[in-house]
Amino acid sequence: MIKIIFSKNSILNLKDFSKREIPAFAKYIPDIDLIKLQASSYKKYINIIIAARGGSITSFYSYFGALNKNRSGKKVYFVDTADPDFLYSVKKSCSKTDTLVIVISKSGKTIDVIENYLYFSSFEIFLLFYFFKSLLNI
Repeated sequence: MIKIIFSKNSILNLKDFSKREIPAFAKYIPDIDLIKLQASSYKKYINIIIAARGGSITSFYSYFGALNKNRSGKKVYFVDTADPDFLYSVKKSCSKTDTLVIVISKSGKTIDVIENYLYFSSFEIFLLFYFFKSLLNI
């Protein structure tokens, strides 16, 4: 039996972990074929604008960086501000026909993200929310 000592008074037996139920997220098996099928409709876009705040945008940025950002050939813009000069420069750099805007918000109520959504509303937009309440009513 392997024992790990965390402090003088606590010992964790690794066998105890085998008795615990596997969490639902660890049991999930994604349907890769379905993901590829759905993703194929977005291949035409040359530019991708990610509009989000906090953990939503830093998580995406981390995945993008880790998965070889130059591999896709796409130009990705990370919008984590409501600065009008920055928004204008991004909008001016992107054509409406070859740009996809992905708006990410956990609550759908973050004012800056709503402003970004409205600013790029003339573009093709993919909304990603954890709770479908606020922005979907706009």
